[in-house]
Amino acid sequence: MFDNFATDLTESLKMYYERFVDFLPKLAVAIVVLLLFIAVAKWLRRFSNRKLVARMEDDLLADFLSRVIYIVLLIIGISLALSAVNLTGVASGLVAGAGISAFVIGFAFRDIGENLLAGIMMAFNRPFRISDTVLTNGIEGEVLSMSLRSTRIKTFEGRDVFVPNANILKNPFTNFTLDGFYRKTFTTKVPSSIPPEEAIPMIESTVDALDFTLEDKLRRAQAVIKDYQAGTLDVHYWINTFKHDDPTYPLHNTVVIAVEQKIAREATARQSQSQSK
Repeated sequence: MFDNFATDLTESLKMYYERFVDFLPKLAVAIVVLLLFIAVAKWLRRFSNRKLVARMEDDLLADFLSRVIYIVLLIIGISLALSAVNLTGVASGLVAGAGISAFVIGFAFRDIGENLLAGIMMAFNRPFRISDTVLTNGIEGEVLSMSLRSTRIKTFEGRDVFVPNANILKNPFTNFTLDGFYRKTFTTKVPSSIPPEEAIPMIESTVDALDFTLEDKLRRAQAVIKDYQAGTLDVHYWINTFKHDDPTYPLHNTVVIAVEQKIAREATARQSQSQSK
Protein backbone atom coordinates (compact mmCIF):
# COMPACT_ATOMS: atom_id res chain seq x y z
CA MET A 1 0.00 0.00 0.00
CA PHE A 2 2.82 2.38 0.86
CA ASP A 3 4.51 1.50 -2.42
CA ASN A 4 1.36 2.38 -4.36
CA PHE A 5 1.10 5.70 -2.54
CA ALA A 6 4.74 6.51 -3.27
CA THR A 7 4.28 5.58 -6.92
CA ASP A 8 1.14 7.76 -7.27
CA LEU A 9 2.88 10.66 -5.53
CA THR A 10 5.90 10.36 -7.78
CA GLU A 11 3.75 10.28 -10.91
CA SER A 12 1.73 13.27 -9.71
CA LEU A 13 4.85 15.29 -8.96
CA LYS A 14 6.31 14.33 -12.33
CA MET A 15 3.10 15.42 -14.09
CA TYR A 16 3.04 18.76 -12.26
CA TYR A 17 6.72 19.25 -13.03
CA GLU A 18 6.17 18.62 -16.74
CA ARG A 19 3.25 21.01 -16.76
CA PHE A 20 5.35 23.62 -14.96
CA VAL A 21 8.19 23.20 -17.47
CA ASP A 22 5.69 23.60 -20.32
CA PHE A 23 4.23 26.67 -18.59
CA LEU A 24 7.59 28.42 -18.02
CA PRO A 25 8.06 29.73 -21.62
CA LYS A 26 4.51 31.12 -21.61
CA LEU A 27 5.10 32.75 -18.23
CA ALA A 28 8.35 34.28 -19.47
CA VAL A 29 6.57 35.67 -22.54
CA ALA A 30 3.79 37.07 -20.34
CA ILE A 31 6.28 38.81 -18.02
CA VAL A 32 8.20 40.27 -20.99
CA VAL A 33 4.97 41.52 -22.58
CA LEU A 34 3.80 43.09 -19.32
CA LEU A 35 7.15 44.77 -18.61
CA LEU A 36 7.30 46.01 -22.20
CA PHE A 37 3.84 47.57 -21.97
CA ILE A 38 4.68 49.16 -18.62
CA ALA A 39 7.82 50.73 -20.10
CA VAL A 40 5.97 51.90 -23.23
CA ALA A 41 3.09 53.26 -21.14
CA LYS A 42 5.45 55.29 -18.94
CA TRP A 43 7.33 56.66 -21.96
CA LEU A 44 4.14 57.46 -23.84
CA ARG A 45 2.70 59.18 -20.78
CA ARG A 46 5.68 61.52 -20.56
CA PHE A 47 5.78 62.07 -24.33
CA SER A 48 2.05 62.74 -24.65
CA ASN A 49 2.16 65.08 -21.65
CA ARG A 50 4.82 67.24 -23.31
CA LYS A 51 3.04 67.28 -26.66
CA LEU A 52 -0.38 67.99 -25.18
CA VAL A 53 0.94 70.80 -23.00
CA ALA A 54 2.58 72.38 -26.06
CA ARG A 55 -0.64 72.12 -28.11
CA MET A 56 -3.27 72.90 -25.46
CA GLU A 57 -1.29 75.20 -23.15
CA ASP A 58 -3.30 73.53 -20.38
CA ASP A 59 -1.21 71.51 -17.93
CA LEU A 60 -4.27 70.20 -16.10
CA LEU A 61 -6.04 68.61 -19.08
CA ALA A 62 -2.77 67.41 -20.60
CA ASP A 63 -1.81 65.60 -17.39
CA PHE A 64 -5.28 64.02 -17.14
CA LEU A 65 -5.23 62.73 -20.75
CA SER A 66 -1.71 61.36 -20.37
CA ARG A 67 -2.85 59.47 -17.25
CA VAL A 68 -5.76 57.98 -19.21
CA ILE A 69 -3.38 56.84 -21.97
CA TYR A 70 -1.13 55.26 -19.36
CA ILE A 71 -4.00 53.34 -17.72
CA VAL A 72 -5.40 52.13 -21.06
CA LEU A 73 -2.00 50.77 -22.13
CA LEU A 74 -1.59 49.01 -18.80
CA ILE A 75 -4.97 47.33 -19.21
CA ILE A 76 -4.03 46.20 -22.72
CA GLY A 77 -0.69 44.88 -21.46
CA ILE A 78 -2.31 42.90 -18.64
CA SER A 79 -4.85 41.41 -21.07
CA LEU A 80 -2.13 40.31 -23.49
CA ALA A 81 -0.05 38.88 -20.63
CA LEU A 82 -3.04 36.80 -19.49
CA SER A 83 -3.58 35.63 -23.07
CA ALA A 84 0.05 34.53 -23.31
CA VAL A 85 -0.44 32.14 -20.39
CA ASN A 86 -3.86 30.99 -21.63
CA LEU A 87 -5.70 32.80 -18.87
CA THR A 88 -8.06 34.75 -21.09
CA GLY A 89 -10.91 33.01 -19.31
CA VAL A 90 -9.87 34.73 -16.10
CA ALA A 91 -10.10 38.14 -17.73
CA SER A 92 -13.45 37.23 -19.32
CA GLY A 93 -14.72 35.99 -15.97
CA LEU A 94 -13.68 39.22 -14.30
CA VAL A 95 -15.48 41.27 -16.92
CA ALA A 96 -18.60 39.10 -16.64
CA GLY A 97 -18.51 39.19 -12.87
CA ALA A 98 -18.12 42.95 -12.91
CA GLY A 99 -21.70 43.31 -14.02
CA ILE A 100 -22.95 41.24 -11.08
CA SER A 101 -20.77 42.84 -8.45
CA ALA A 102 -20.92 46.40 -9.81
CA PHE A 103 -23.67 47.42 -7.42
CA VAL A 104 -21.87 46.07 -4.35
CA ILE A 105 -18.50 47.51 -5.32
CA GLY A 106 -20.06 50.78 -6.42
CA PHE A 107 -21.78 51.18 -3.06
CA ALA A 108 -18.66 50.26 -1.11
CA PHE A 109 -16.45 52.65 -3.08
CA ARG A 110 -19.06 55.31 -3.71
CA ASP A 111 -16.84 58.17 -2.60
CA ILE A 112 -13.93 57.01 -4.76
CA GLY A 113 -16.15 56.69 -7.82
CA GLU A 114 -17.74 60.06 -7.13
CA ASN A 115 -14.36 61.78 -6.89
CA LEU A 116 -13.16 59.99 -10.03
CA LEU A 117 -16.14 61.18 -12.08
CA ALA A 118 -15.80 64.68 -10.66
CA GLY A 119 -12.11 64.70 -11.65
CA ILE A 120 -13.00 63.68 -15.21
CA MET A 121 -15.65 66.41 -15.46
CA MET A 122 -13.32 69.09 -14.08
CA ALA A 123 -10.49 68.05 -16.39
CA PHE A 124 -12.65 68.86 -19.40
CA ASN A 125 -14.69 71.76 -17.97
CA ARG A 126 -11.54 73.29 -16.47
CA PRO A 127 -12.84 75.58 -13.70
CA PHE A 128 -9.21 76.28 -12.82
CA ARG A 129 -5.68 75.97 -14.15
CA ILE A 130 -2.43 75.12 -12.48
CA SER A 131 -1.22 78.09 -10.36
CA ASP A 132 -4.69 79.71 -10.21
CA THR A 133 -5.63 81.29 -6.88
CA VAL A 134 -8.88 79.70 -5.69
CA LEU A 135 -11.22 79.47 -2.71
CA THR A 136 -13.19 76.29 -2.02
CA ASN A 137 -14.67 74.83 1.15
CA GLY A 138 -13.01 77.57 3.18
CA ILE A 139 -9.57 76.74 1.72
CA GLU A 140 -7.78 79.51 -0.18
CA GLY A 141 -4.53 79.04 -2.04
CA GLU A 142 -2.79 78.14 -5.27
CA VAL A 143 -3.69 75.06 -7.32
CA LEU A 144 -0.64 72.81 -7.67
CA SER A 145 -2.09 69.69 -9.32
CA MET A 146 -5.18 67.56 -9.81
CA SER A 147 -5.36 63.77 -9.74
CA LEU A 148 -8.31 61.55 -10.52
CA ARG A 149 -9.32 61.66 -6.85
CA SER A 150 -8.31 65.02 -5.37
CA THR A 151 -6.99 68.51 -6.08
CA ARG A 152 -3.85 69.72 -4.33
CA ILE A 153 -3.97 73.32 -3.10
CA LYS A 154 -1.05 75.16 -1.48
CA THR A 155 -2.45 77.60 1.08
CA PHE A 156 -0.79 80.94 1.78
CA GLU A 157 0.31 79.51 5.14
CA GLY A 158 2.36 76.90 3.26
CA ARG A 159 0.06 73.92 3.88
CA ASP A 160 -0.67 71.35 1.16
CA VAL A 161 -4.39 70.55 1.25
CA PHE A 162 -5.84 67.69 -0.82
CA VAL A 163 -9.48 68.50 -1.53
CA PRO A 164 -11.70 65.68 -2.88
CA ASN A 165 -12.82 66.53 -6.41
CA ALA A 166 -16.46 65.88 -5.58
CA ASN A 167 -16.37 68.55 -2.85
CA ILE A 168 -15.13 71.11 -5.38
CA LEU A 169 -17.77 70.14 -7.91
CA LYS A 170 -20.70 70.18 -5.47
CA ASN A 171 -19.85 73.31 -3.46
CA PRO A 172 -19.41 76.99 -4.35
CA PHE A 173 -16.02 77.52 -5.96
CA THR A 174 -14.21 80.83 -6.43
CA ASN A 175 -11.40 81.31 -8.94
CA PHE A 176 -9.72 84.67 -8.42
CA THR A 177 -7.39 84.48 -11.43
CA LEU A 178 -9.21 82.58 -14.20
CA ASP A 179 -9.75 85.63 -16.43
CA GLY A 180 -6.41 87.21 -15.58
CA PHE A 181 -7.86 89.93 -13.35
CA TYR A 182 -7.54 89.78 -9.59
CA ARG A 183 -8.99 92.47 -7.30
CA LYS A 184 -7.57 93.14 -3.86
CA THR A 185 -8.91 95.42 -1.13
CA PHE A 186 -7.48 97.01 1.97
CA THR A 187 -8.53 99.72 4.43
CA THR A 188 -6.45 102.79 5.14
CA LYS A 189 -6.85 105.77 7.48
CA VAL A 190 -6.00 109.38 6.76
CA PRO A 191 -5.20 111.94 9.49
CA SER A 192 -7.62 114.70 10.35
CA SER A 193 -5.54 117.20 8.37
CA ILE A 194 -6.57 115.45 5.13
CA PRO A 195 -10.30 115.41 4.36
CA PRO A 196 -11.34 111.97 3.02
CA GLU A 197 -12.74 113.47 -0.21
CA GLU A 198 -9.33 115.02 -0.92
CA ALA A 199 -7.58 111.76 -0.13
CA ILE A 200 -9.54 109.84 -2.79
CA PRO A 201 -7.77 111.17 -5.94
CA MET A 202 -4.42 111.13 -4.14
CA ILE A 203 -4.76 107.45 -3.23
CA GLU A 204 -6.12 106.42 -6.64
CA SER A 205 -3.33 108.16 -8.56
CA THR A 206 -0.71 106.58 -6.28
CA VAL A 207 -2.04 103.06 -6.92
CA ASP A 208 -2.46 103.66 -10.66
CA ALA A 209 1.16 104.81 -10.91
CA LEU A 210 2.44 101.35 -9.89
CA ASP A 211 3.58 99.34 -12.91
CA PHE A 212 1.70 96.12 -12.00
CA THR A 213 -1.76 97.59 -11.30
CA LEU A 214 -4.45 98.06 -13.93
CA GLU A 215 -5.72 101.53 -14.72
CA ASP A 216 -8.22 100.96 -17.54
CA LYS A 217 -11.74 102.33 -17.35
CA LEU A 218 -13.31 99.22 -15.81
CA ARG A 219 -10.45 98.12 -13.59
CA ARG A 220 -8.70 101.16 -12.21
CA ALA A 221 -8.01 101.85 -8.55
CA GLN A 222 -10.95 103.07 -6.47
CA ALA A 223 -10.90 104.61 -3.02
CA VAL A 224 -14.27 104.52 -1.24
CA ILE A 225 -15.03 106.35 2.01
CA LYS A 226 -15.85 103.84 4.72
CA ASP A 227 -16.20 106.13 7.75
CA TYR A 228 -15.94 109.86 7.13
CA GLN A 229 -15.56 110.87 10.78
CA ALA A 230 -12.84 108.27 11.41
CA GLY A 231 -11.12 109.08 8.11
CA THR A 232 -11.07 105.47 6.89
CA LEU A 233 -11.29 104.45 3.24
CA ASP A 234 -11.48 101.12 1.42
CA VAL A 235 -9.02 100.91 -1.46
CA HIS A 236 -9.77 98.53 -4.37
CA TYR A 237 -7.27 97.78 -7.12
CA TRP A 238 -6.70 95.18 -9.86
CA ILE A 239 -3.71 93.08 -10.91
CA ASN A 240 -3.19 91.32 -14.25
CA THR A 241 -2.34 87.76 -13.14
CA PHE A 242 -1.25 86.73 -16.65
CA LYS A 243 1.76 89.04 -16.26
CA HIS A 244 2.36 88.59 -12.54
CA ASP A 245 2.53 85.06 -11.13
CA ASP A 246 2.08 86.06 -7.49
CA PRO A 247 -0.85 88.47 -7.04
CA THR A 248 -1.12 87.89 -3.30
CA TYR A 249 1.00 89.20 -0.47
CA PRO A 250 4.20 90.63 -2.06
CA LEU A 251 2.41 92.86 -4.57
CA HIS A 252 -0.32 93.73 -2.08
CA ASN A 253 2.28 94.86 0.44
CA THR A 254 3.84 97.12 -2.19
CA VAL A 255 0.49 98.81 -2.83
CA VAL A 256 -0.26 99.32 0.86
CA ILE A 257 3.22 100.73 1.57
CA ALA A 258 2.99 103.13 -1.40
CA VAL A 259 -0.38 104.47 -0.23
CA GLU A 260 0.65 104.82 3.41
CA GLN A 261 3.87 106.61 2.47
CA LYS A 262 1.96 109.01 0.20
CA ILE A 263 -0.51 109.79 3.01
CA ALA A 264 2.34 110.33 5.49
CA ARG A 265 4.16 112.71 3.09
CA GLU A 266 0.97 114.66 2.40
CA ALA A 267 0.20 114.93 6.12
CA THR A 268 3.76 116.14 6.82
CA ALA A 269 3.54 118.71 4.02
CA ARG A 270 0.23 120.07 5.29
CA GLN A 271 1.55 120.24 8.84
CA SER A 272 4.60 122.21 7.64
CA GLN A 273 2.38 124.61 5.70
CA SER A 274 0.17 125.09 8.76
CA GLN A 275 3.16 125.86 11.00
CA SER A 276 4.67 128.33 8.50
CA LYS A 277 1.45 130.30 8.55
